[in-house]
Amino acid sequence: MENIKSKIQYYLRVHHHIEINFFILDSRVYTKKSINIKEELILNMEEGLETDTLLQIGINSDIMSTLTDTDNEENLIIIEIECDLQSYSSHTEIFEKARPRYLTILSILSFFTGEVFTVSQKMYTQLMLGNIYENNQINTLFINNGINKTEDLSKLIDFINSSDKHNRMLIYSLLDRWRKGLYLQEESEDTFLYNDEALLAYYHILELLSSVYESPLKKDVDELCSNFLDKLLGDTYHLSKKILENEKLNKSKSLKDLLISEISIKIKIYYMLNKLKMLNNKSKEIVEKLINDRNAVAHGRAVYQDNVIFPVPPFFPLVEDLFNEIEIAKIISARAIASHLGLNTWKKEWTNLLRNFRVPYEVVQAFIENKYYLNISSEDFINGKKHKVRPSDIYYYTVTRKIKLKKLEEIICQIIIDTEINEINALEFSGISILLSDSKNYVLCQKCRQIIKTSYDKNWISHSEFRDMFLYLEYKKFNINTIKNLLYTE
Repeated sequence: MENIKSKIQYYLRVHHHIEINFFILDSRVYTKKSINIKEELILNMEEGLETDTLLQIGINSDIMSTLTDTDNEENLIIIEIECDLQSYSSHTEIFEKARPRYLTILSILSFFTGEVFTVSQKMYTQLMLGNIYENNQINTLFINNGINKTEDLSKLIDFINSSDKHNRMLIYSLLDRWRKGLYLQEESEDTFLYNDEALLAYYHILELLSSVYESPLKKDVDELCSNFLDKLLGDTYHLSKKILENEKLNKSKSLKDLLISEISIKIKIYYMLNKLKMLNNKSKEIVEKLINDRNAVAHGRAVYQDNVIFPVPPFFPLVEDLFNEIEIAKIISARAIASHLGLNTWKKEWTNLLRNFRVPYEVVQAFIENKYYLNISSEDFINGKKHKVRPSDIYYYTVTRKIKLKKLEEIICQIIIDTEINEINALEFSGISILLSDSKNYVLCQKCRQIIKTSYDKNWISHSEFRDMFLYLEYKKFNINTIKNLLYTE
């Protein structure tokens, strides 16, 4: 039975400048000026449906009104998907056949632009008979907001075309999951409704992608176990070759089973990031926090709180301060996908994230244990000259309860007393000064209060900033009376 070649066209509106033209999955994706599309639709409405058109959906006054309100020079994205229909097929069957590719293309667009594309965004849909342009007739192009991503897109297309079904399905799944995370994140920007779900979506990407590297991880474990037994039985036990081989055979399986069964998801993700050249102290801390947050969301716990702070949540949160963590999860998951594919996409965002990310706790812990703060000047400490650790890093881990308040006071006391406060270092000491403003150390207490008053009087830090810091510390169960009295008197 002869197949009937047909195609479906989806028209999507974007709110920034974009130029694209590529062929993938028997589909063409390209941009066209709004004014040209408007003229085509007007012509179709005036002359009636063309003979090769099966069905047009959405050509009405609302669509024309939308196009009229659109800048004539604005590009609209057209997704054109080719399908085979049978003579007995209904016109709407093409929606079912086209949907998997449509979703994948939306995910590719989202991944390369950082903007959510969903099925609900289409302005207009048209079903037609006939073929789309062949691959060799299209010059691949992807320019988004002036940034040329054509090379990366070409690499992705080549990867998909050269991969087996399993690897193609993996990439489609990763991109779709990332697009869903982006959608849930953006839907939660004002409402905070889907923060938990967005976090899980991004986490699942790292979990799924790390499974690709599980086999080489086990192979490395196997090789290390073999080398360990060779050294232990040969160099330490001094067994003869024959006995060594027998003992190695007996002990090898038990050792490997023990070690491989103990490989946690954290280790699997670390191994993957190392292979992708993304592993460092900061990325390890990001992964550890992400896994802890994921476990809190997945397993649940009592969530009632007596007090909350702005922005007020729609439900009691399972994880505190989750909003910032979701953005971090978005970037690390996107960069992991891109690195796996050999793309430069999301590299800049990842680099910026690492540059601005707090100093990892293990670095701060080593800084404290080695008492480096005793051997550097106040100025060098403030500027992070030793392992990039600053007083504000000690403060952060005190607020998160990884460092005791008494230890913070011990480390910071002399630095605060010796430092002359100015507009540059006022913010560095603001949170610490509030936290230690009720210290039993009279000299330290008075200096902290002086920092608060001077910073406020000279408008280095505003009343609202002090208020927000105080409310956050109060939310974290720190009881501070000095700043509370200051806020009440102002």
